[in-house]
Amino acid sequence: MPKPTQPIADKITLPTGFDLEIQTPCAMYVLTYQNKICQLRRDKTILNVGYKYQRNIWTDKGTALSQVKKLNKMFKTTLFGYKKIV
Repeated sequence: MPKPTQPIADKITLPTGFDLEIQTPCAMYVLTYQNKICQLRRDKTILNVGYKYQRNIWTDKGTALSQVKKLNKMFKTTLFGYKKIV
């Protein structure tokens, strides 16, 4: 099943030939931990790369739910969740 497309407010074509679109979803879902908005940081300093931040905001409720389930399983907890923001 394809991901639903979001309404497009504006669009430009970049010099490289690709389109850059401004989408206006009706809601966003953000990752929470203990009911506080959080983010995940992956330490890659051993590779001299520094830190990488994982995605913590989604436009699709199903994606947010599946990511929360994955993180709860990974950390062996039930403290991860998501909040709908408008």
